[in-house]
Parts: sequence; C-alpha cells; structure tokens
Amino acid sequence: LITGPPGVGKSVTAEAIASTLKLKIIELRPSLYRSMWYGLTEKILESILRSIKSRKTSLVLLDDADFLVGRHYSFHETHISEITILLRYLQDPSRPLTILTTNAPELLDPALVRPGRIDVVIVMGYPDREFRKYIAMKSAKRYNISLSQDLLETIANLTRWFSNAEIDAFIRLAASKGEGVITEEAIMWARQKFNINEQMRATIQNQLRWFGEQFQGVILRYVANDSEIM
Repeated sequence: LITGPPGVGKSVTAEAIASTLKLKIIELRPSLYRSMWYGLTEKILESILRSIKSRKTSLVLLDDADFLVGRHYSFHETHISEITILLRYLQDPSRPLTILTTNAPELLDPALVRPGRIDVVIVMGYPDREFRKYIAMKSAKRYNISLSQDLLETIANLTRWFSNAEIDAFIRLAASKGEGVITEEAIMWARQKFNINEQMRATIQNQLRWFGEQFQGVILRYVANDSEIM
C-alpha cells in the first residue's frame, strides 16, 4: 500500500517499482468489472482475478483504491461481495505483486490493511525543503529551463507545503511568464496563483504520521517534520 496526499508521487512510485522489477502493470479499475446487473460484478471480478494470477511477470495496480471503503460504510451487498473477493485474492500467496494507492487510508476496509494481505506500507508526505529543491531542479531540467542557485533557494522557500506535482506546475507557470526563462519576478507572480492552506496540510501530514504508527508490518516512511518543511 502506498499512501499520501494527492500529487506526492504514489502512482509514479508504483511505476518505478514495476520498472525496476521489469514487471508489466495491470491496472484493476472498478470500471472494468462493475455491472448494473445483479451478480455480474462479482462474476466479472472473479474471472479477471483468476486470469491475473497466472501472470507472474505482471504487477497489479489498484490506483486510488479509496473505493475499497470499510464495509461499515456500505450497505450495498454487491460492494461487500467485491471487498470479500479482493480480500481472498490478496491473501492468496500465489498472486502476483499487487500495489494499492490511496489518499485516505483511514477509509479503507481494516481487513485489507493487515499483514498477510498488505505486508508493506509506504507513507509519503509533503516534501521537505531539500526535497523541494531537488524536485524543482529536476522539473527545470525536464523542461530545459536554467535555474540559478539563488532562484532555487527562493523557490524552496515559496513552495512550503506544496506537493511534488504542484512544484512541477509552479516551475512551468513561472517559465511561461518569462517566456521560457525563470526570473524572480516570474516566481513571485506564479506563487500568487497557488492557494495553499498550510494548516490543513500540516493536519494531513500528522494524520499520515498517525496511520504509519498503527500499521503492523513493514513500513517505509517519508513524512517530514514541520521544521523540515519550513
């Protein structure tokens, strides 16, 4: 399970794991198996999972798995059956490597998030100051934009509590203002286009930290302290 707020790179991390292990990603989305006809959702899902289990060179990805909410939130028997089928699949030792991503781990069915079904949790928070500099530098390089060390420091200061995706968008926006060249004026202009509620994001970061402490199993954390964010 990879969890964290939107834009911090959960899906990218899943793709990097697949690439490193030389596995082909099979994305399992509800739109592939959910049906309006009674009983058909379960049959389609069972059929898909049976075919997936034979593909040992694949990685199964359930991106944005927030739809697998706890059964106490749902009164629809089809949804409960869907969860039950996925629980059996996750517990099967013969299944291929499976990754779930979610923005809201507290909503997931608790039966999903336990060792034997989910053995490793990666918790990804908002980037700290040094990581923001790295993200900005990589984004500038991707778009062939020159960034001085002074501008890089300014960007790191101005992007407190930004997600990885927002920093990338910030770089592109500033470059568009300067017609491909980033200046301090362009940076200050671009910053005004982002409305970041720092208190809310600090709360999200604390919730992630709490979730990481509850999990029984292997956990990899990247959750910066508030002082590192600043």
